[in-house]
Amino acid sequence: MYQHERTNTIIAWALGAFTFIVYMMTTAPVVAFWDNGEFIAVGYILGVGHPPGSPVYTLLSRLFGLLPFPNVAQAVNFTSVVAGAAAIFFFSLAIAKIARRWEGEIKSFGDGLPTYVTCITSCLFIAFSFSYWENALEAEVYAWNVLVMAVTLWLVLRWSELAGPPRPRRHLYLVFYFLALGIGIHMGSLLWAPGFLVFMILFERSYIGSLLLAAPFAMGFFLMSKGMPWWHAPMALWVLGFVQTGYFALPKLWPERKKVGRRAKEAPKDFPVATWFMPAMVVLAIVVLAEGLTWSTTSEQSVALSTFMSIIISGVALWGFTKLAANGTIERPQTPARALLAALLLSFLALTIHAYLLIRARLEPAINESEPKTIKAVLEVMRRAQYEPMRFFPRRTPFPNQFRIVSGYHAQQFTSSKNLVAILAPFALAVWGLIAHAKRDRRTFAMMLIGWLMASLGLLMYLNVSDHEVRSREYFWVPSYVGLAIWMGIGSGAIVHWAKEVGKVWRNVLAVAVIVFALLPLVSNYQISNRSNNYIAHNYGMNILQYLDEDAILITNGDNDTFPLWYLQQVEGVRPDVDIVNLSLSQINWHLKQVKQEGVPISFTFEQIDQMRPYWTRDPETNELTLVTLKDIAIHDIIRTNNFERPVYFAVTVDDFMGYYDNLKLEGMVFRLTQETGRHMVDVERTYENVFENYDYSSIVDVEDNWRVMHEVYKTGPTARLITNYAAGFSRLGFVAMQDPEQTDEAIRLYTIALKFAPNYGPALNGLVAIYAARLLQPNLALPFAERLVESQPELVEGWVRYGGVHLMIAEALARQNQADEARPHFEEAVEAYEYVLAREPERYDVYAALMTAYQQLGMADRVNNLMEMWQMYGPEGTGGGGEVAPQQ
Repeated sequence: MYQHERTNTIIAWALGAFTFIVYMMTTAPVVAFWDNGEFIAVGYILGVGHPPGSPVYTLLSRLFGLLPFPNVAQAVNFTSVVAGAAAIFFFSLAIAKIARRWEGEIKSFGDGLPTYVTCITSCLFIAFSFSYWENALEAEVYAWNVLVMAVTLWLVLRWSELAGPPRPRRHLYLVFYFLALGIGIHMGSLLWAPGFLVFMILFERSYIGSLLLAAPFAMGFFLMSKGMPWWHAPMALWVLGFVQTGYFALPKLWPERKKVGRRAKEAPKDFPVATWFMPAMVVLAIVVLAEGLTWSTTSEQSVALSTFMSIIISGVALWGFTKLAANGTIERPQTPARALLAALLLSFLALTIHAYLLIRARLEPAINESEPKTIKAVLEVMRRAQYEPMRFFPRRTPFPNQFRIVSGYHAQQFTSSKNLVAILAPFALAVWGLIAHAKRDRRTFAMMLIGWLMASLGLLMYLNVSDHEVRSREYFWVPSYVGLAIWMGIGSGAIVHWAKEVGKVWRNVLAVAVIVFALLPLVSNYQISNRSNNYIAHNYGMNILQYLDEDAILITNGDNDTFPLWYLQQVEGVRPDVDIVNLSLSQINWHLKQVKQEGVPISFTFEQIDQMRPYWTRDPETNELTLVTLKDIAIHDIIRTNNFERPVYFAVTVDDFMGYYDNLKLEGMVFRLTQETGRHMVDVERTYENVFENYDYSSIVDVEDNWRVMHEVYKTGPTARLITNYAAGFSRLGFVAMQDPEQTDEAIRLYTIALKFAPNYGPALNGLVAIYAARLLQPNLALPFAERLVESQPELVEGWVRYGGVHLMIAEALARQNQADEARPHFEEAVEAYEYVLAREPERYDVYAALMTAYQQLGMADRVNNLMEMWQMYGPEGTGGGGEVAPQQ
């Protein structure tokens, strides 16, 4: 007899193993940018990471960090490899169960082929979609987040296959336990939970009662998420919920009813709602309402309305429960009550993992973000109180633009191609699969549809994304991509199922075709997802940290110039003598307390730091208000208190030097704070030593191969922008060399090397244009750089000035050689450039004479008159304004 389930299991193992192998081939060998370095360091030292703390992931990181890998970073990155591949295994099993609900009797491999194709194509689309693959290659929470979703999906479907009703609830208890445990990884694991709940209700009507009884508990957590302390209205609601649920859970207070079929013949007249219970519930409701009406979180947002709605919803839910129980819709009221209490108990048990935050914070680890040393502080970390609260309105950018942004995230998942057909084909397959799924099984379709809507449009509404995020946020929508990929697989299976009616040959051909098509993400995304040779973040951190003077204080800007340094210090033990002050975190009191505790000279006491708040100050001369932030107070105090006893550096990534720029001297990837003053100061000797002898540029350029650009290592947009900081160092040296005519060749060399790191780096392009056009009088050599300048930065007027000047020089040279036809296009390009400049900045007086020359050469007499009128309007007194514009000689 053919064993269909065994084949499904073999396919699941094969898909998991194949995914695991590809991930191992492409995983990051060292630390990466963004949160990766922080997660590795926090796990290694058992610290406390940024909110929501992710204690489960921290403990997993510590466990995996003990494995015998070449380095700790690779060992912790391995956690995501395992989670990503394991999720594919469970997704395959779950998808097979979804398909099992509509397939007939399976007597051979051919009969089960549509199901096998569904599993294979779904999992290939999931595993090698851009964001899922990316999350599976480095230490991050999102791969484990999806693993929780995959396991809970499989458990819910496994429960639905059990004999009943009523079905045994052990699988559902595990679902609640894993979902609650997943909160200790990332809240995103709950996105599909509403779909699971609907699916359970469609199978067993009695679970409606569990949801109704859960309303007071849910509303209590809702109020707490709005900022209300748990011992206020949430506690009252929870007491209300426990009293009500506990009452119904006691079988002795709820005798068995006489039934006719599935419902009571008539509502029992002695429906046992005790006379003491309803008054008690009313009293609790009044207490909660009165407390909520007198408490608010901020001047902008009151929870009074939320509290009122919580009471209404809870009361209606409990009233609805009693009515459903009275008319027999709920078989035995103690069953949903007991199920709810068991689920709450297991969920609470899972949530106790957050006690880790409290325990470790009190032990003062080196990384102790938010310092959650009290239960209140732990709850604030869990609800991310440190960050700006999410608000539905106003939208941070118009909703159509938000929809366009998220649609762009989806479009990049299954192919890196810009071809519209290649982008739309997988989504067309998903639509086909969605329709086929809706026709074949409405219950699993409803579950998937609700889960997908929550993970796509629901998440879009909640996150309220803007069009100026610090990085692409496509990884938030991974659960949405997974849902689409499952429908892509169902669509593939529907194609093969249709082909069965045509014949075996067509069936087999189409089965192979759709599987090959499902390999599109693997082939298309491989190069951009391959991290196996990417050492950029590790070297970036080493280049910043390793060459500072002893006992230095380093001021950094944000995540990418800080987290790799934390990793290097805490895990690899590199330069523990350096104290790092992060400007972004310096807006928060706990960071200032920690850096003071580490030895950074701050004159304020810990108590004073706790009391520090931003404030407004008014300029007595201009009467303008200026916000003085905590970082302004802290950095000025550190520099003043230190009094140059310890070397102080600013990372080149810092964009706010707070008035110290004229005291900063470049030394490569850092600026040293000095007592000298000057503009654009460079320690030439130290910078030369760093950029040519000390810094490691592996994965960016091959220095031994004539500074060859390593295009084989893919650089994301943020990575490319960070690499630009290397270009800045070479370009600054080029500018210094350019001041000496005898150093012209060296300036060209330095500018050329700068462009290896950032091909469109403006200062380097400007420098080369100036050298070739103005100094060497070789405008033809300057032209390619001028063209790159305006193509890469079309909004910069200065680039167009240089572009027009180069074309004008070439045109005049050709005109002097009596090559009028060859000169004309260059004059026209100069005219176009200069006219663009004057349209943007009519006060650019240096452009008028050059544009006049071009007009005269082209015989544009009418434009000459218009230009003279502009000069009379904008020209300064004493420089020809109001008079004539002399042609350029």
